[in-house]
Amino acid sequence: RIAQSGELLLSAEFGCADTDSGEPLRQDAVFRLASMTKPITAAAILLCEERGLLSVSDRLSEHLDGFSELLVYEPSGSCRPPVREITLLDLLSHTAGFGTDEDAVRLDSLKSSLRSAVRFYSENARLTFDPGSRRSYSPTAAFDLLAAVVERVSGQSIEHFAYENIFLPLGMRNSSFELTPS
Repeated sequence: RIAQSGELLLSAEFGCADTDSGEPLRQDAVFRLASMTKPITAAAILLCEERGLLSVSDRLSEHLDGFSELLVYEPSGSCRPPVREITLLDLLSHTAGFGTDEDAVRLDSLKSSLRSAVRFYSENARLTFDPGSRRSYSPTAAFDLLAAVVERVSGQSIEHFAYENIFLPLGMRNSSFELTPS
């Protein structure tokens, strides 16, 4: 759908819901949000900042336990403390030092909840560079940690916070982080 100033300009579906059968895409088709949860989580963090619940310059360890003593692992095999702690802005901008989440595959088999993911990162995270020193896409760790921060400061699950504060105001009544049976 394309709308401008409240006027619907185009409503159409393109493509197939199932490429094997050729079933056409319907307007009520369900899609996984997948990586689209990243901008939604970022918006949630910024809403929390706007409400005075946090600042993007806060250290991650101010909001989540176990992140003040992470180590940078050098290619030589040695490790050392980072030059500074990870900030929320580092997580938002992929400059926290998490690299490309080498442990993501192992995490997927262990991750039963956001809480278990945060515990996994606090106990197993290996920074591949100093926070703020360079950029490397973090497909899971950074935004899992940001989602946990939203939960901590808002007192709501990330799903509920996003639904109430992002999806509903945008008219996205059928959107959520997880697929429901219905």
